[in-house]
Amino acid sequence: MRTPFIGAPKDPMSDSGEGVEIERDADEGAARAAVLRSELGLDERLLPSLRCAIRLLRAATGVANAAFVLFGQDRRPLVMTHQGDIGDAREAMFEQCLRTVKHPTGWVYRPRADTPDGRLEFFAGMPVATAGRLAHGVVCVFDARRRPFEAVARQALRDARELVEQDIRARQEASYDFLTGLYNRRHLTEALEREWRRALREQTPLSVLAVDVDHFKAFNDTYGHRGGDEALRAVAAQLRATLHRPADVLSRTGGEEFLACLGATDSNGAQRAAESMRRAVADLNMAHAGSPHERLTVSIGVATAHPAAALRCSVDDLQEAADRALYRAKHEGRNRVVAADLDATAAANDRKSA
Repeated sequence: MRTPFIGAPKDPMSDSGEGVEIERDADEGAARAAVLRSELGLDERLLPSLRCAIRLLRAATGVANAAFVLFGQDRRPLVMTHQGDIGDAREAMFEQCLRTVKHPTGWVYRPRADTPDGRLEFFAGMPVATAGRLAHGVVCVFDARRRPFEAVARQALRDARELVEQDIRARQEASYDFLTGLYNRRHLTEALEREWRRALREQTPLSVLAVDVDHFKAFNDTYGHRGGDEALRAVAAQLRATLHRPADVLSRTGGEEFLACLGATDSNGAQRAAESMRRAVADLNMAHAGSPHERLTVSIGVATAHPAAALRCSVDDLQEAADRALYRAKHEGRNRVVAADLDATAAANDRKSA
């Protein structure tokens, strides 16, 4: 079932000459890609299938232009793919796409006869559902001349929306953990490899945080698996709320275990982030009778690869160092943060290769 947009009217596709103002100049660089990954679990590999759906839509409706636009929370377009010659209608089309977001049944626009637009004389769009909290998509057709929009064309627009939604949903399901809504291990592995290459290329530090919910088996035994699931969702939300950069990646790697990948973050920064996570979970004040702390807590292991050490280690070494630090945190009493020394791993690797 589709989730309606808040405030959307119940009437079907309607005509209106009204518009809204939007910010100009979409960011086509790294920030856009980061939002696609962090909010939607997507990347630009989605574009070829989008282009196919848009080509089919244009052919089926006979309208001059067809497009898919994905907007971020700041109402700027993150991605646009289109067929046809947009000309100077780009901004007017964006205006109507943003209007379409509020109309789950679709939106048709034609300027009033006494105030012709000239750039955009016809627009019809459908909102595209996404799992991201901060993004909305629209599939649409538009033209610089007035035209009818018959039932066959309306159905073609609905079909195009279904194709796009199915593709986005399939890609998201391959990247997300169903219980918590965080990324899964598969997406994390890809993110770590990508950030490792970037750290080497840009000579910046890369940090990994291994997080484990303390005494979680005892929690399940006491409160049942349903209570355990609710606790994991609450912990996931608290951990995610502490990360503010779009490129930071947080995943559930299995059971009560989580892992965060923080690019361009040194050891001090990573330890501060880990301590914020630890406090955020403790601040839940969720009762845990099976823990000596009497509330739900987490232990966190931190490992950082600095440029010099990274050249002598691997991304697997980085994860293993975080796991060792997590083991120490648990061994030392839990509900704490412990940092590992990856330089020691690099030195050990040097001795092995000598």
